[in-house]
Amino acid sequence: MDLLKLNFNSLRTAKARRPARHAPPGLPTSLSTAKGLRRALAALSLLCPALPLGAASVERVQYLMGTLCYVQVLSPEKETAWRGTEAVFSEIQRLERLLSTYRSDSEISRLNGAAKNRPFSCSRDLYRLMELSQELSKKLGGTFDPTVRPLLIENTPDALAKVGMEKVHFFPKTQSLWLPPGMSLDLGGIGKGYAVDRAVPLLKKMDISSALINFGGMLYALGHPPGKKGWEILLGSTSLFLSDCALSVSGDSQKPGHIKDPRSGKTISRPEAVAVLRSSAAEADALSTGLFVMDNKERKEFFKNHPEISAWAMLPGGKISPLNAEDTTKIVVRRK
Repeated sequence: MDLLKLNFNSLRTAKARRPARHAPPGLPTSLSTAKGLRRALAALSLLCPALPLGAASVERVQYLMGTLCYVQVLSPEKETAWRGTEAVFSEIQRLERLLSTYRSDSEISRLNGAAKNRPFSCSRDLYRLMELSQELSKKLGGTFDPTVRPLLIENTPDALAKVGMEKVHFFPKTQSLWLPPGMSLDLGGIGKGYAVDRAVPLLKKMDISSALINFGGMLYALGHPPGKKGWEILLGSTSLFLSDCALSVSGDSQKPGHIKDPRSGKTISRPEAVAVLRSSAAEADALSTGLFVMDNKERKEFFKNHPEISAWAMLPGGKISPLNAEDTTKIVVRRK
């Protein structure tokens, strides 16, 4: 059974039936021992699909962008499946060097330090992601905003005054950005999704048509397992069959208090998480963050203007509730 469990409390996937015998490269020291790796895979918790004779499945996990990234690739050739996982990890590692604020040598860290003096010339990836962030921030009414970083460092009125995507200056001809003094960026609410969007085409170029990526609560299902209509994702007691789409989950159960409303600086803490289904992982990533910040009245108004978006509130106890009253996404209720 190709069943991936999303637990409300952990927002991670369930235990792998065949965990790797050796620690994958890229895990921190605490996860590199056999015991540590078993704990990591138990947290990820994926039940592998039954494969037809001659098919191969490669499952690997690495620690990237501050979280665990699990990749499963299905292919007739095991070597191809292995190279597929390598391609995904290599691309995410490349983007981590650009987008991670945890690295002092990353491009975004250099931008945060230099853009107040003069326009900062960006790589194509960083500029493209900032353009997308600007578009999604406007779409979400400011509840998603990469300029929120000053509030994450110090939640004060002075820090709040430095927040707002409208304050960022874009120079399309030179792909440059200028930030006002004191402003800094954090792409944590969209970076993992963007990295997944950049990695999936690499799998397609290798003629890989079936894979699953679980990147810290951001899931992408490429194609489907053989003989199945999609990768079956379990949200509480409700199943979604995913194929060629992304599911992003945002909540504060893992790190209470880490999500701020960029408009007010208020810490957002809710009993539910928010799950969003989109074809783009970056869009799903940003939308789940922005919708989590919104109150019920704001969400209702948002879906009046965007009826095409599928989203659910994941409630304590495993129940889910559609946020979009017009949504027609097919779901299957499992009885426990």
